[in-house]
Amino acid sequence: MSFHDIVYSLELGQGKVWMNRGLIFLLIAVLSTWYMVSEFHGFKEKEAMDAAQVGRQIAEGKGFTTEWIRPQAITLFKEKLTAKTDSENRLEKFPEIYQSPLYPYCLGFLFKITGKPYVVKLSDLRESPFRAEWVICFFNLLCTYATGIVIFILGARIFDGRVGFLSSVVFLFSDLIWRFALSGLSTSLVLLLLTVSWFFLNEAFANEENEGGGLTILWLALAGFFAGLSVLTRLSLVWLMIPMLLILLAAFRTKVWIVSFYFLTLFLTFIPFLIRNHSLTGNWLGGWGINYSPTDLAFSLLQGDEATLPLKMIPIRMVQATGYHLQNFQGLLGGSFAALLSFAALFHVFRRERSRCLQYGIFILLPFLILAGSLVNAYPDWCSIWNMGVMVLPLMTICGSAYFYVLLDRMELEYPVLQKSILVGFVLLNAAPFLLTLAPPGEMPFHFPPYYPPMIKLSAEWNQKNEVMVSDMPWATAWYGDRVSIWLPAKIKDLYWIHDYIQPISSMLLTPITFDQKISDLKSPGLVDYEKIITRVGIPANFPLPAVVALPPKNASGQEAFIYLSDRPRWQEEKH
Repeated sequence: MSFHDIVYSLELGQGKVWMNRGLIFLLIAVLSTWYMVSEFHGFKEKEAMDAAQVGRQIAEGKGFTTEWIRPQAITLFKEKLTAKTDSENRLEKFPEIYQSPLYPYCLGFLFKITGKPYVVKLSDLRESPFRAEWVICFFNLLCTYATGIVIFILGARIFDGRVGFLSSVVFLFSDLIWRFALSGLSTSLVLLLLTVSWFFLNEAFANEENEGGGLTILWLALAGFFAGLSVLTRLSLVWLMIPMLLILLAAFRTKVWIVSFYFLTLFLTFIPFLIRNHSLTGNWLGGWGINYSPTDLAFSLLQGDEATLPLKMIPIRMVQATGYHLQNFQGLLGGSFAALLSFAALFHVFRRERSRCLQYGIFILLPFLILAGSLVNAYPDWCSIWNMGVMVLPLMTICGSAYFYVLLDRMELEYPVLQKSILVGFVLLNAAPFLLTLAPPGEMPFHFPPYYPPMIKLSAEWNQKNEVMVSDMPWATAWYGDRVSIWLPAKIKDLYWIHDYIQPISSMLLTPITFDQKISDLKSPGLVDYEKIITRVGIPANFPLPAVVALPPKNASGQEAFIYLSDRPRWQEEKH
């Protein structure tokens, strides 16, 4: 290519198109970095802190273990724990049975190559978020960028380059997507894996349309592999096997046997993890879905949200979740108008069969994703791990962007400037929540209440590394304090049982999670045993933690937000 051809391409040809696209992506990179710096104030989701502390365990060579220990898990391993000698720390290297492993292992690898960023001084937490949390957010940032690139390629392969570019820009301008990136949740990684899986699935559809043959099998196997990785990141995505079976059977019709290659790699990817769960707990899902009768256990009422949902409750939860999602659907999808257009696209028949697979596949996937989330939380927050509808946002953005161009082309506008004005207006409409978030005023430096990392770390470090504490936010004391932390049992006799037969408890940290309860809730069975402590009038008789101190900051009523109880006045001891 001559110099003249290069200049012509940059001024009038494809070079100009790509240069303009590059400038827009550069603008997105600058704004998203600004978004990260200005809007990140530390983690506030317990699942994010849980994944981070397990990642630290992996980085420290302790394997897939946890420092956040649920009483329910203690009952599960009760025989093994009580069989150990008194000289052992019975809760050290406690197996993690509630999380999928891929995301924590990614974090563990990140922590290793970045020089253990979780090792910080207390003073480092007072001015800015935890350094390790910045590392996690940067990883999620890269996952989001990568998802945008895959969306661009996928949209171009299914439709054309302009659809791919528009859908990528609309996705990367989504406020909700960046909130997930800053949340520390595994959602950014899941979105990338599912979008890559659909990319290979589309390649299989395209190859079958053109010539068929061995490449179709290869693409299906790769699609199944990445779908399996998404299950290893979020175990609830195992529900996707049902709608994907329906989509693949509809796409390949007479070649049903070819679908087996997708599910073969899908199963081979995550089946070893299910076998590991079953060997530890007797349940394929690990700690999820295990429920016990109080008559069979020492514990009568336990903290935890992982109990079995009765079969009769599933239809009720599904109805509740459906009503909630219909009322809040645009918010749960980040206010994306492109996603809403994908609904309207149902009344338009795309020419290519693989385009129709995308078009109708979205609405086969959606109900199963809502069901998967509703089994735990039928009313998820927008930026919550149980907002499962966001998993199809990349596909809905592509479909909605394609339909936008269908409507724009049908208008047959005579002047290109009008087309560009409508296009810019559509992008700005989708980007409005993102751009408005960047406008002042900003949020507080910490997510208080209930989280105040400096005080959580300080109180946890009053314990030795081999000691155990109990808290109403054990995910935070495990992450910020790096101490084995038991979730506060709902019955005080269960606390005594753990202290006497499992492991002596050295301290307890109560936070605004408990103190901000309504007066009526203080009389509930789950809190009545701790009423004296919560109302700050004393401690129960024979309580093993007699030393008490109130810790700042103060709450809205002017009282200290944290109460620390210990076996002795540890705050008066000098650190050596």
